[in-house]
Amino acid sequence: MKTSTAIIKLVLRINKVLSDGSHPIMLRVQFKGRKELSTGYSCLPRYWNEKQECVKKGYPNYAAINAAIGKKKMDVIARRDAYELNGVAYTPSMLLADEEVTVVKPSSLNELIKRHTSVLSPTTQKTWKSFHKDFLAYLNESDIDVVAIQLDTIKGYAKYLEDKKLSESTIKMTLAKVAAILKFAVEEGIIKESPFKRWNYGKKYKLKSNELYIDQNGINVLKEMLLERLVIRNGNMWHYIDGAESELIDRRNDLFVLAFYILGYTFQGLAPIDMCQLKVRDMEVEDVNGVNFYVWNIKRQKTKVAVKIMVSQKNFVGNVLIKTLLMFRKGEYLLPVLDGVENDRLKIYKKVSNWLSNHTDVLREWFKKANERIIQSNVDNHTNLQLINEKCTFYTYRSSFAMAFMQNGGNLLQLCTLLGRGVNVSLKSYVRQLKAKEDVAASVLMMD
Repeated sequence: MKTSTAIIKLVLRINKVLSDGSHPIMLRVQFKGRKELSTGYSCLPRYWNEKQECVKKGYPNYAAINAAIGKKKMDVIARRDAYELNGVAYTPSMLLADEEVTVVKPSSLNELIKRHTSVLSPTTQKTWKSFHKDFLAYLNESDIDVVAIQLDTIKGYAKYLEDKKLSESTIKMTLAKVAAILKFAVEEGIIKESPFKRWNYGKKYKLKSNELYIDQNGINVLKEMLLERLVIRNGNMWHYIDGAESELIDRRNDLFVLAFYILGYTFQGLAPIDMCQLKVRDMEVEDVNGVNFYVWNIKRQKTKVAVKIMVSQKNFVGNVLIKTLLMFRKGEYLLPVLDGVENDRLKIYKKVSNWLSNHTDVLREWFKKANERIIQSNVDNHTNLQLINEKCTFYTYRSSFAMAFMQNGGNLLQLCTLLGRGVNVSLKSYVRQLKAKEDVAASVLMMD
């Protein structure tokens, strides 16, 4: 297009994608040819208003970006007008030559995380938000220059995560987020090299949560220790040891800590966040082929998959624990972890997470005591029973249940149903057949 004066526009360059998924915003001069120069800013296509030549409301820092790119455009227009007023011939290169276009690459951690996560799914953004808040809490800062994040900072954060009693897999995933943001800073030219080049954290934190589990013998030893503290048994008859029922309903007591782990195993490996929200009023007692079951029909918090929790009243440990909690608990929840917490999703998550972190050491003391029994049994009976890995956390009751279920002849479809996990769409018709209470009951009885 030939014109008698230069046309100056702001455009989004669609054919170039930056590392964060955004596209650069360009200054375009059309006059006896065409030349473009980056403004140093970028945005996503859905946030670019082509007609108004600006970033739409809703994009991070949209107002500041619009002010900056608008000024750059006006500076070039003013230069063009000055050339024309003085009768000086110009080219697109001349109009852009004096424009000091410096690429704005803010090194603020907050800004980098905002840009890096802007193209991620809402669910993934939530996990980043949680990490972001925790990392700043560790640093005791509201923001930090990413240049200041050195290897000592990262190792200190790793130690901080260890002190919170998080599993190795969780620490590894959290450090991966730090590594990702530092890699992004390298790509943006803010730092030359990521400190992670000098530390392979994957070698230190290499255990996956599903590699940690307690075998059935270990679970049985823990059940035995629990009953010894709680009741005196005579066949199927039993009565409480003095004061034991009060200890069981106290969320700070070590007896409740062990009971929580065993209940998690008994409740088909139900995730802690779901288990803590089981309500007394939602429980039903159902008869299946002459066997009574405690039943909860719920939806998993994470997967939104419907799951039927069934505990046979023939399961002695499960029956004793549930009956005790039903008789002596006064709150709306079966378990006391959430007593006094408002019905707010984030507050519930925080309360459960804090309780698990604060009582992991107590749980591991139980594991140590169980190992003493297993070692003594191995010596006395010349056996080689597996010891409990003392790095196990509360979450390992889930993998422990899954391992035991499969070893007892269960199949993956049944396991998906019991755990409340989604399955491949092509298998859904088979899973529906397992959702009848008779099918779930048969699977649960296999584990009693």
